[in-house]
Amino acid sequence: QRWRNLGRVPHAPNCGSGIIVDGADVLLGNGEVKPGLRTASVKHASIQDGEVLWRAEKDLPATDQPQEGIAAAFSGKCGIVKILAGGTNFVGARANYQSGKQYAHEGLSKRWRDEIYILRNHDWEFAGRLPRGRANGLAFEVEQGLLLVGGDTQDGQPCPETWLLAYEESTGLTISSNKLK
Repeated sequence: QRWRNLGRVPHAPNCGSGIIVDGADVLLGNGEVKPGLRTASVKHASIQDGEVLWRAEKDLPATDQPQEGIAAAFSGKCGIVKILAGGTNFVGARANYQSGKQYAHEGLSKRWRDEIYILRNHDWEFAGRLPRGRANGLAFEVEQGLLLVGGDTQDGQPCPETWLLAYEESTGLTISSNKLK
């Protein structure tokens, strides 16, 4: 019940990562590496004997466009899988940065994402889509699955409904909704 230093992080710092805790293991999923530029990488930290051992997990896969990475996504465990869902990015920022444009998101529109990714057997898979793009909320691991609460949408509106993501190996991912009154 106290803070202590476990050493340095061996990669460039990022913010807005989805964090998934599984015992002594922590996954840092994506995040923003500089203003407007996301990373598709996932870092895995294992805490053992008062030290942190880092390794890279596989990046998120591309879907219908090159993978830009996401920030402010919902994250957590759902049954046997780990989930990253929603979040935001700037489509085209990665290509801009790779062509030398330091302000990679300049002139691009911020996009709220609806993709859902699951980690199964150390491989990230595209697993479906949220009912609409959503980010900046909270995810709670509950007995029934992963509960997504709050956040906002592309139009800047707060989200009054909760979504429950459930995963069963035989049926895959399901989403149920409940609107707050």
